Amino acid sequence: MPGLGITLGSKLTEFRLYRAWMPFGRMVAEGVKLALRYRGDGTASEFPTTLNVSVTNRCNLACECCYNRDNRGASELGINDFASLVAQAAPYRAGIFLTGGEPLVRSDVFNILALSRKAGLKTGLVSNGILLEPSMVDRLVGIGLDMVVLSVRGDRTLHDAEVNRPGAYDVLRNAAVRLAERMPRSGIQLNYVLTGESSATVEAFLDDVLPLPGVVVRLGHLSFATPSEADAHKVVWKARLGDAAPALFTFLHDVRPEQFADLPRILTNRRHARLTTRPVLSPSECSEWYAPGYASRRRCLFIWHSTNIQADGQVFPCQYYPYSMGNILEEPLQQIWNNKRYRSFRREIRRGLLPGCARCCKL
Repeated sequence: MPGLGITLGSKLTEFRLYRAWMPFGRMVAEGVKLALRYRGDGTASEFPTTLNVSVTNRCNLACECCYNRDNRGASELGINDFASLVAQAAPYRAGIFLTGGEPLVRSDVFNILALSRKAGLKTGLVSNGILLEPSMVDRLVGIGLDMVVLSVRGDRTLHDAEVNRPGAYDVLRNAAVRLAERMPRSGIQLNYVLTGESSATVEAFLDDVLPLPGVVVRLGHLSFATPSEADAHKVVWKARLGDAAPALFTFLHDVRPEQFADLPRILTNRRHARLTTRPVLSPSECSEWYAPGYASRRRCLFIWHSTNIQADGQVFPCQYYPYSMGNILEEPLQQIWNNKRYRSFRREIRRGLLPGCARCCKL
């Protein structure tokens, strides 16, 4: 099947990256189940393997390149709503990633994380990390998370321009070190978000953090669409799905390929052997990614095993498409996961990616 080989190659690297999250045996079992269902009517497994839960759309930063920048709804699920979600997920041993916005701006985020861990679920946190003072790190250690991803937007966080206080990068870096020391079996990741500006400081960042013991260092390729690609996406969506395209949650960006010209050299440098990327791109793909008109040859497997739950309870198939499949405040997630709308969407994406899918970090 076109694109499936490079998709699987990228997924194998990702499984190695997330081995603290999913044991090898379960990875194989889930892969077999997916292979058996993939060519069917769009029905996935009984329940998603991973729930990516946006606990808030509030954030202490306002990064221009954030996919969630224009999603600032104030409604948020309460602690009892999370307790219900955890109870639904527990029989299926699903994993839960808390994301946002910035999860740490919620005063009860540690209670939410503890609910998931007490139910025996794999539990992870995605954060920009600059709120993680030592006392908060200690609380995370006490909960016993399975994975923490600290996202670094290099052009801002390294220079403290966005947060307007000294030492923000040091807070993030020290939090990663402390977590790795005290949770050595968990996956502690520093994810450097590549932008046109941050590509200029990426090597300084790598020189600083690659020697850190126990910390996985990852480059996150910029997820974006050019304005003309976004316009094409609306046309293709309407033609294939039959209704108007929802607002595309991604960075609209007139790409300048010269800003990323050094990336193939950086990624193949032997000094950076410990470095991982998301998604995994070959040097030629890397050059294509940062050029106008990129069309991915990959296949989306994410919508078959994972889902996104918004701060107000809406269920989206992925973080980039505010295309509601239902709301967990109105019906159980298990019913939403394989409803008619979700199955139809899977079948359509199986036919081929939409233009807005091309530069997705999960391919």
